[in-house]
Amino acid sequence: MNNSLAGKSIIKKLDEKTKFNKKKFEEIEKNLQTEERNIISKKNILSEKEYLIEVQLFKKKVEDYKVSRSKTINQITKIKNVAQTNLTESLTPILADYAKKNSISYIIPKQGIIIGKKELDITSQILEILNSKIKSIELQ
Repeated sequence: MNNSLAGKSIIKKLDEKTKFNKKKFEEIEKNLQTEERNIISKKNILSEKEYLIEVQLFKKKVEDYKVSRSKTINQITKIKNVAQTNLTESLTPILADYAKKNSISYIIPKQGIIIGKKELDITSQILEILNSKIKSIELQ
């Protein structure tokens, strides 16, 4: 599936989302590190109470960042799974139609075969049909 046009479009779109989010989170991390250095540098200037308040606020920001990052990663994983499921669901009728037209009783994934005749491999034919029918899968 990763070699199909739709599979490649899924991978490309997910890579773009991942790179965008990675850049965003790196910027947030950089800002948090700067803020941490500023708080540490104020330790001797601020009263103990003020310093503890700033530390608590900073810890809250760090925790919010971790939650946000985790949610984003989970969201991208969910989008990937939904897209792969959609592609698989689109592939199933193509396989059924191909099997019916060519009088094939079983279609077994390549990963499940240890040894087999090369002429029994229909991957390229299915890939051509899939590419002609489905160019891309929209991510949600």
